[in-house]
Amino acid sequence: MADMIAAMLTACGHATSQIAGHVEGLRVMDSFVFDVLVIAVDQDGSTSLAFAIAAKAKLPAIRIVWISQEVGTPPVLAKSVIDAFLGIPFTLDQLQDCVQERLPAPRS
Repeated sequence: MADMIAAMLTACGHATSQIAGHVEGLRVMDSFVFDVLVIAVDQDGSTSLAFAIAAKAKLPAIRIVWISQEVGTPPVLAKSVIDAFLGIPFTLDQLQDCVQERLPAPRS
């Protein structure tokens, strides 16, 4: 899933970094600032939610896009840290719109 999302975002002109694992993700955030974090939720959504909470605490301005096969209303806690929810399946246009809407305005 991560390879597909990275390829889709790269095709739209975004710079991407793929990070394997939540611990590695938080470590990388010590050295780099990201505008948008896309989390493709696996079976253990609680681990992914803990990662989202930790990422938001580390980089409060980061925008988090949560991609999941789960249908329905996300938990209240998730709504407090997740900026956008995208269901699987999704199109390239839906992913692009979801990410683009969360990028900061260009600096002049």
